[in-house]
Amino acid sequence: MTNLNSLDFSVSLFYILIESYTISFRQKESYQKFLCLTLCQFKVFNYLILKKMNHKKLFIGITLFIAVISLAFTTIITKDVKVKESTIKWNAYKVTGQHYGFIHLKEGTLSFENDQLVGGSFTVDMTSLTVEDLKGMKKKTLTKHLKSNDFFGVKNHPTSKLIFTEVLKNEKSYTITADLTIKEITKPVSFDMSIQNNKATTSLKINRTHYNIKYRSSSFFDNLKNKAIYDDFDLEITLIF
Repeated sequence: MTNLNSLDFSVSLFYILIESYTISFRQKESYQKFLCLTLCQFKVFNYLILKKMNHKKLFIGITLFIAVISLAFTTIITKDVKVKESTIKWNAYKVTGQHYGFIHLKEGTLSFENDQLVGGSFTVDMTSLTVEDLKGMKKKTLTKHLKSNDFFGVKNHPTSKLIFTEVLKNEKSYTITADLTIKEITKPVSFDMSIQNNKATTSLKINRTHYNIKYRSSSFFDNLKNKAIYDDFDLEITLIF
């Protein structure tokens, strides 16, 4: 009967378990993890049987393997957002009408655990801001003004960030609390997000005055009348990952 000392046993089994976890970690889908771990399980028990482990060592081996399975199935998978295929549409409102346009992501990720959303982080390229409801000189003038210090000051603040701080699963969507940073000012925001296959959609309502954007705000200036611009603007977001 083959006899291994405790050190040989520990080192050999530790190597197999690490190999098992590493292989399963590389797999993005749960069913792939399951297949990899099942194959690795056979490898562990084959090792134990070939070495004719006693009951105590067999129990240790099984316990360690179960621990590896638990770790593997709670692995957080981070998926990159495809920034060129994703869209962020902004809608802003004033007493006499409204304007809309787009702004682009610089980078972004969504994190999943057992196929459930658990986190997210995004950086927005503020210099990419466009106006789409106007043409010619009016379009150029408004775009320049929105990028000026009256609004987003993109020369000094070229990026904004959104980082999830809490994700709660609902029946058909997720309720998310996040830190939104604009012009180096960070405030919490809440919104619902729906995910289907490789697409996530959401909409946010943001109060611009929370980020020191007070231009023509009735909350800070009197007698603006029809020149007033409302404090809230909306973002309609579609993320492809």
